[in-house]
Amino acid sequence: MRRPVVVRVCAVILRGTRVLMVRHVEERREFWTLPGGGVEAGETPAQAVLREVAEETRLAGTVGPVLYERAYRSVDDRDVLETCFLVEVPPDARPEKGFDPELADDAQVIRQVGWRDLSLLAEDRQVSLALPHRDRLSVYRDSGLEF
Repeated sequence: MRRPVVVRVCAVILRGTRVLMVRHVEERREFWTLPGGGVEAGETPAQAVLREVAEETRLAGTVGPVLYERAYRSVDDRDVLETCFLVEVPPDARPEKGFDPELADDAQVIRQVGWRDLSLLAEDRQVSLALPHRDRLSVYRDSGLEF
């Protein structure tokens, strides 16, 4: 029997030509990824992305436009629907390594958060999906619209 679709979110948080990413170290793999995770029961995707940003980076943000939506099969063979949002944080905000509240203290996988140069991330699946929308992002910022 097929398991239910996992609905997840991720956040693109930009600072100049850098994007905020989270380094995970798991049993069989290590990787950098955008802040994000699963949408909990009763949560909207926009609420979930702000919660995930706060949990993983200790930052408070404001949700912006959706940058992409995609469906894929996860490494553990689950169907996933992912929505990626632009998230704005104050320009002087400093990220800190957060946590995954679903994991015990001795099982945490988040090892580091940091700003990574976009020019070095062309091969990153999430970043490469979001990058084509960067030009559109300046229109939102310059328009004075709040999001």
